[in-house]
Amino acid sequence: SRACVPCPEGTWADGSGFRCVECGVEDCGACSPSMVSGGVCFPSVPALPQPPAGVFPYYAQHFSAAAELCKNGNQTACQLVANLCVLQLYSRSDPACQQATEQQGDLLPALYYAEGRADDILSSTDIGVKLTARGSDEASSLSLVLVTFDLSGRLLGVEPVSEQLLLCRDRPSRSSAAWRVGVHYEITCTVSVADLSVVAESPLFYDLYLREQEVGGDQLHPLPVLLANYRNQAGEEVNRGSSPRNWQLVRRFFLAESLTSTPLYARTMELRVELDSDGAIFTPYLYVSYSSWTPGSVTSDRLQASFATEYSQDRTGFAIGLAVTVSILAVVAAVLSGFRVNGFLRRTGSFCCELHSFVFLTAEISGSISTAIFLLLSFTATFWLVFFKAQSTFFLALPLPGLQEVGFITLLVLALVFRVIYITYMVWHQCTVDIFLIDWERSRGMLLTTNQNPESIATPTTATAPVSIWRTYFVANEWNEIQSRRKLNPTLLLLLVLLFLNVVGIEILSERDPSSHVREQEERYSAPHSTILRFSLTSLTYIIIAVIVRLVMFLVYERFFEHQIRQFVDLCSVSNVSMFIMSRKLFGYYIHGRSVHGHADTNMREMNYNLHKEQENLCGQRGLLADSDEQTFEMALPQKFRTHYDQLVMPIQAERAEGQAQSAAGQRGQNTGAGGLSEASLKAYEELNQFLSAFIERSLRDLDYVVKDKLFLERALGMEFYDAVDRALFYHDPGCSFDSVLFYGNEWALLQLDLLVFAVVDLLAQSYVLAAIITYLVSWILSFIRDTYGKRNLGKKTLVDDRFLI
Repeated sequence: SRACVPCPEGTWADGSGFRCVECGVEDCGACSPSMVSGGVCFPSVPALPQPPAGVFPYYAQHFSAAAELCKNGNQTACQLVANLCVLQLYSRSDPACQQATEQQGDLLPALYYAEGRADDILSSTDIGVKLTARGSDEASSLSLVLVTFDLSGRLLGVEPVSEQLLLCRDRPSRSSAAWRVGVHYEITCTVSVADLSVVAESPLFYDLYLREQEVGGDQLHPLPVLLANYRNQAGEEVNRGSSPRNWQLVRRFFLAESLTSTPLYARTMELRVELDSDGAIFTPYLYVSYSSWTPGSVTSDRLQASFATEYSQDRTGFAIGLAVTVSILAVVAAVLSGFRVNGFLRRTGSFCCELHSFVFLTAEISGSISTAIFLLLSFTATFWLVFFKAQSTFFLALPLPGLQEVGFITLLVLALVFRVIYITYMVWHQCTVDIFLIDWERSRGMLLTTNQNPESIATPTTATAPVSIWRTYFVANEWNEIQSRRKLNPTLLLLLVLLFLNVVGIEILSERDPSSHVREQEERYSAPHSTILRFSLTSLTYIIIAVIVRLVMFLVYERFFEHQIRQFVDLCSVSNVSMFIMSRKLFGYYIHGRSVHGHADTNMREMNYNLHKEQENLCGQRGLLADSDEQTFEMALPQKFRTHYDQLVMPIQAERAEGQAQSAAGQRGQNTGAGGLSEASLKAYEELNQFLSAFIERSLRDLDYVVKDKLFLERALGMEFYDAVDRALFYHDPGCSFDSVLFYGNEWALLQLDLLVFAVVDLLAQSYVLAAIITYLVSWILSFIRDTYGKRNLGKKTLVDDRFLI
């Protein structure tokens, strides 16, 4: 059985008699079905605000009643009107938005911020919140609050932000990183239409606040929303521009809805927090971009969605400072290169307008600028790494990916390009230096031979005992082996770098997260890597490992096991062979290898006896000067020395040129290969050996030399202050500077190349393993080129057959 009961106070029975309907603004007694709008009775209101034509059904059904109730102080109705405006994407011409603008005040907070003042609002530091990057999860998180309304305008609650804004679901331990101070949070996913339909069926509307804790009580600061889809009255999407001056900020937003004719969902959401230079924050804001979707599509279809939290700072001053510093360093590098070019002109006896001088200048400036940029970027990146990871009160935000990092990446690539130019010239120069091996060995007597022709009377004859060439071949072969040797083993360095970056896990410090955890945690959110921090870790790890390995090599291995350069000098002395290296036309290096025993072409017993005498100090010292062990020197040579040298090597060069021409002709089908050296070349070799021997022995009337110390400034600038006009200048060189024509003496330049290749490949591929592989291949190819062409040059200049250089 059923019984009719009276409707509660404030309601009236509709025409069917089965439903109680809320009263409007007057007495319910006079209501009739014709006076009901949106389920509300308005008996004494002759005309209600009318919705525009063509709006979605919910808008058409509820706008009139809500607008009228809002005028009469109903706060829930005002919120409903505001929600309708939000669904219309804040269209200024929409009646709901116009009504909401008129009623803003105590009943309804403003939906729009002042037009044309977005720049002032977002650059305001009125919010006194200081962000903390250390401490508990609560202390180091943004204190954000959401005020939530349902579609009808009812207040559902005021609660801290957690996962309400994330269409992309993740573990709470990971999604909480979206609100941790300083963490660049990014998540991108695909949302199924079925899941989105659940959210959009009853859309919720949000107002976002930042809570500031004060002694007298917490204060909520409203945070603006930058709606990418907003159009002004001219129909322009002003919020998609990069200039805040034209932006229109609003207050309320939703995640998804399926009520309108073109359903929308928040495809992109970004919470943007900007710091000023003192660490105070400007007004944060939420960027929202909506995209359309079709609720009735196949439920297996998926839609793209993303959420991000980013922290930024104005880097204009930093970019200007970086540009100014680079300019200053470039000028300094150019000045230093100018000194080296001056030294080059002195050492070659050439003029600045010659092509070779221009090439050298280009290479020197490239090398100096590359070093300057590399050091600047390393120090800058290290600054970011140390201060970003060590800050407690959050005052330093990393440059954003993209435009703010473009300058850094551009400089890094330029440093690599300049380094490649310098290394290319260096390898070419090392493969073209003039080298000659002076054999001090003299014949040890005469050989008696007998004519063995049976038809003639046996007549004894004598001949000078020949001097063995094997010692020269042996020295040349050892020089060939050390041409591409380096102070540091690139393979060992790369393995150690990979060990620390990948295995130990230092790589995790390059994340855009102020925390300094080294160990990866399974439930922990991994922030995107910063280009600057990643380069900082790469350069620091590479350089620190290189320094440690070099110290071990210098203090232990080279002292107690082998030092390849000094062993080569010892080999020259034992072999009774000196080396004359002319790296420039009028400059070079001399390794004095003349044996103190007079002979080295002997048997094992005598060799062992001679070495024993040296060990017991029973013979003279190996040095060029009396009572000196100094065997290595730098040489500044006069022009007349070079002229005489060129005259002696001219037959050798002519034969080489003829041989190359015949070889080229043979490749075209004329098999005219020649074997061995001509008598003219052999004679030129002997004369050159005699000439250089006589020069070292001071036996030439017009050519002599003076041995002196080189000034520190001369070594630092790579030049000599005095020209060798009448006499050559031999400078003491205890540091074996002749290794500058080898890879061994250019380790810093080669290490920079390896590091820059590793860093650039890693930044492009985000893979340390791939970077190590590419770096190893580059190093191997460079060594192969140096070995191949260095061997060819050594054979050509010393007349040692390539078959003996193994």
